[in-house]
Amino acid sequence: MNIVINGIGVAGPALAYWLMKSGHEVVLVEEAPRLRGGGYIIDFWGIGYDIAEKMGLIGAIRRLGLGDPSDFAAGLIRLCLYFGGNLARTSWTALFRSLEAASVLMAPGAVPRQINSLLSLW
Repeated sequence: MNIVINGIGVAGPALAYWLMKSGHEVVLVEEAPRLRGGGYIIDFWGIGYDIAEKMGLIGAIRRLGLGDPSDFAAGLIRLCLYFGGNLARTSWTALFRSLEAASVLMAPGAVPRQINSLLSLW
C-alpha cells in the first residue's frame, strides 16, 4: 500500500519506520524547510523510550543525549492541590530512581534526526 505521512517530527518518521518494516511504500512530507533545532530540552523516557529501544535507536540516542535526568539539579518537584498547598514534594533524582525509569535528556530535534536516519537505510 502507498501511504503519505504529513510531518517529520517524531511521530511521522516513527510511523513511517513501522509501516515500511511491514512492507508499505511510505512518503513523508513536511512544510518546514528543515528539522527543528531549537526549543526546550526533552526528557525522553516512558513509552517513547521503549519504542525507540525496539527500533534499535537507544544507543545513538544515549550518545547524543545531554545526560541522565538525575544528573541535573532541578530542585524539588511539588504536587500541588488545585486550591493551593502542597500534596507532596520530592527531588527530581528521587523521582526517577523510585520509578526505575530508563531516561535521557535530549536536545530538540535529536530524536527525529535519529529516526530519520533509520529511514534512509530502507
